Amino acid sequence: QNFKNQKGYGFEGELSWKSDNHVWEANYSWQKSEDKNTSIEIPLAPQQLFHAIYYFDYSEQISLNAKMNWIGDRDREVGDTRDPLDSFSTIDLAIHWKIGTLEQWKLSLIGKNIFDENAYEPTHPLVPAVLGPISDYPIQGRSVYLQLSTNL
Repeated sequence: QNFKNQKGYGFEGELSWKSDNHVWEANYSWQKSEDKNTSIEIPLAPQQLFHAIYYFDYSEQISLNAKMNWIGDRDREVGDTRDPLDSFSTIDLAIHWKIGTLEQWKLSLIGKNIFDENAYEPTHPLVPAVLGPISDYPIQGRSVYLQLSTNL
């Protein structure tokens, strides 16, 4: 259900393909939403999103995945004189090793935003534009994690 006095429409599609040790998944969505009373587009929400992920089982113990996220550009609120937010994309990679005789442990090396995309999420329009890029929230920069997990 649409929020308050909004009207909108859109489309979402998803594809998935699996072979012996490969899985491809992709999702695309598009929306157009506006205020019923003013016919002004709803600000800050991207009209388009795209996500794709690839899984590969290299062996019984080792698997890899790569993920791409694309966020479309977003309009600001009425009266906010800052530039619209540009679209951006990020790439994440991970490698996972199953460990132990029962493979109950998993060690993962995970890289997020590996190309260190410099992008921002919107803030409230009262945040002064004079602050420059920090007047919006920066997305997480490149980061690498080592994770150990188990199934109980």
